[in-house]
Formats: sequence, structure tokens, C-alpha cells
Amino acid sequence: MNKFNILFIVLLLWVTMSCSEDEKTTVNETMNVVSETTFDNVTVKIFSKNNEFKTGYNNIYVKFYKNNNEIEVNISKLMPMMNMGMHIHSTPNEAYYKEDNYVVLPVSFVMPTGDGTYWYLDLAFEFDGIEYTGEAKFKVENSENVKSFKHNDVSYFVTLVKPMSPIVGMNDFRILINKKESMMSWPIVENFSVEVKPWMPDMDHGSPNNVNPIYSNNGFYEGKINFTMTGLWTVTSTFKIDTISIGEVVHTINF
Repeated sequence: MNKFNILFIVLLLWVTMSCSEDEKTTVNETMNVVSETTFDNVTVKIFSKNNEFKTGYNNIYVKFYKNNNEIEVNISKLMPMMNMGMHIHSTPNEAYYKEDNYVVLPVSFVMPTGDGTYWYLDLAFEFDGIEYTGEAKFKVENSENVKSFKHNDVSYFVTLVKPMSPIVGMNDFRILINKKESMMSWPIVENFSVEVKPWMPDMDHGSPNNVNPIYSNNGFYEGKINFTMTGLWTVTSTFKIDTISIGEVVHTINF
């Protein structure tokens, strides 16, 4: 192997390592602190990959600190809650998990923070033999990503998960469906059939080759929608049980 080949390999390895480091930095930079709450001598920080939480589907990222150092805690409760003043309620959420030193809680917020109301994590955890409990508050802004309808006096909530960055052409279409059983119970819905109809109201046309969503898992339904041009689109999702239509929602997508 001549000197030129050796030099080329060294440069290639250096570029590869530099790119890897840049990618790690980029991932870290996308995390933004949404709120910070101190429980005695333990601080709980809530992060988002965006600058804020919005109604609809979000991942809440949580880390715990003592004396500015990250710590591992034993969590016994991690529940998203909303204080409405006269009462409290939860919202659709999944089991939390660990990822890159974060505790990750997937949540679908059904309403934004308003006057006299606030969202919070109802927390209970143990560290170094001491039990901690309390509320870690944060804000949720409004969006068009979650819609609802009623059937037989039951409220159903439909959260648009994809597309979040739509393109001209075929897009993955993913929705999450929950029903409200009580203030604290929001189980997933598994038995709907769904028909979708994209429509461009300003141009008065739809699009071909759309694929109706079918149930996949954990309350998610997945299909395809075709946007033939940029602009304002509506996507009407019609829900059926045994071929009988029980309701519909309309999501607005503008790009």
C-alpha cells in the first residue's frame, strides 16, 4: 500500500468520525427544555424535540438531575394530567420507555392549555432511598391534529400522526384512535374500518390511488394518501363498524 492510499484512508476515517460527531450534536441540539421543576433537591426537566408541545401526538422526554448531574430514579408513577380548576383528567398515553438516557412518554393531548388550566406530569419516584411526589407543569399549544366525534354517547378522539412533513406524491397516513371511557380511561380502538378522502377545496379536486388505513397495533391505523400538488388539503376520515358509518373527522394539511 503506497503513501497516497494510506493518506486517503486516514482522511476518510477522519471525515466519517467528524460526520458521526456532527450527527450526535444535531440530535442533542433538537432537544428543547419545555419546563423545569424541583422536588426538594431533585430537578425534573421535561424536553421536546420541538420548541413546544401541541395538541395531538407528542413524545414527552424526561430527565432527572441532582446537583446538575443526571441521575437514575425508580419511577412508580408518570401520568399526563390536566387541571381544569373544577376537575382533573388524563389523556391518551402509552407506556413510558427509556431512550438515549431519556424517559420517553408518548402522549396524545386532546386539548390545549387555557385560562385557569394547566397540564402536568403526575410524578412519583424514588432516589437514594427517598420518595418524591408532585407535579411537573408544562404548556400545550393548540393545533389541528386531534379531532373528535360522538357515537352512542361515546366520544372518540382521532389523532393525526403522519404526515407531519407532507410532500407532493404518496405520503404515509397514520392516525391514532381512542375512546373516552372516563376522565382517566382513554382506551385504544381496534375494530374500526376507515375510509379516507383527500380534497383540495381551493382547486375543487381530490386525488387518486389513496390507500384506506387499516389497523396495525396500539390503536394506530395506517394507509397512504396522495397529494398531487402543494396547497391546502382536507383529509376526511370516515369510520365504520360492520359497514355501518358511525362518524367522521376532517384534518387540515397545508404545505
